[in-house]
Amino acid sequence: MRADVSVCDALKGRLPSDEYRRLRVAIAEIQRMPLRIVNAHMMDDREIRAEARRAKREMGAQQVIVDYLQKLGRTHAKESRLDRVSRVSAMLYEASQDFNQVWHVPAQLNRQAESRQAHMPLMSDLKECGDIEQDADMVTLIHRPEFYGERFFDPMDIKTPCAGRAKLIIAKCRNDDTHASGIEVGFHKRTSRFVDIDPDPTAPLRLSEDGDGW
Repeated sequence: MRADVSVCDALKGRLPSDEYRRLRVAIAEIQRMPLRIVNAHMMDDREIRAEARRAKREMGAQQVIVDYLQKLGRTHAKESRLDRVSRVSAMLYEASQDFNQVWHVPAQLNRQAESRQAHMPLMSDLKECGDIEQDADMVTLIHRPEFYGERFFDPMDIKTPCAGRAKLIIAKCRNDDTHASGIEVGFHKRTSRFVDIDPDPTAPLRLSEDGDGW
């Protein structure tokens, strides 16, 4: 995303020369960042906490990104997937508090949204949600009706086209009871980027020259 190139083309080695150069520049920039990538899928709770503590001590890490909740941690004997997700969710919350870090934890949704007319996701759609709703300080859901072949965010409002757009729904915010109905952003499908856009739904979508927005 930082290089503003197609992820699929990059993985298949099909980038044109100018995009390949941008990718190399982006890789060099990322390598200079205070960034640590750890394969935590087979770690238990104690090991995950230890990695977060080490990153805090050695790098001053303020943020941790997990990919993704339902794959994290080992399943204990006679433990259901729901129990495991609940246990891991509680551990992540405790670690964020203990180490004063912000943890970003993507999670899968079930397919309930597909059966709704507007395909609007709800917090209850979180797959094996367990105690996610209780543990998380903030829950943000992505609504992109264009994925389902829709032309508008609201079928009853043709003034809200959804082509190249998405809505970030703040389903929960622990420190603010005024939840947003939807923050509109642009979605660049080829590079899988969400970017700031003009709030006017009729405004054309254009990617800026520096690749940082529409």
